[in-house]
Amino acid sequence: MEENKPKDRLSNKTLKKMLEDMKSTRYNWESQWQDIADYVLPRKNDIITDRSPGEKRNTFVFDNTGMVANELLAGALHSMLTSPNSYWFDLTTGDQKLDRDDAVKVYLENCRNRMHVTMNNSNFQTEVHELYLDLCGFNTA
Repeated sequence: MEENKPKDRLSNKTLKKMLEDMKSTRYNWESQWQDIADYVLPRKNDIITDRSPGEKRNTFVFDNTGMVANELLAGALHSMLTSPNSYWFDLTTGDQKLDRDDAVKVYLENCRNRMHVTMNNSNFQTEVHELYLDLCGFNTA
């Protein structure tokens, strides 16, 4: 009896090949990320270098200009794009006519306000700032 598999399901062999291809592509960047981390984000400088717990991580840092600049840029992005003090997103139904209905506007605004409060009461702001640090430092997040 044939198993009912979704037609778009990939075989293990295909998935392993895709993984190896992605690892190969990433490998080209890892040494650059290691260099950046050594000077800009030393607490994350174990990309290709194994570190022991408690080992000094900032041995390459002679000047903290890169670390400060990365922190300032990440902070600026955080405050301008996802500030906890402002509504930086809105909700829509996807239907312009429905979105103009007053009751729908009130409902969507209420949902947005609840989502905003929920995100601010979670660890979202801490984690999104970490995302900006990685984005500014490594150009990936």
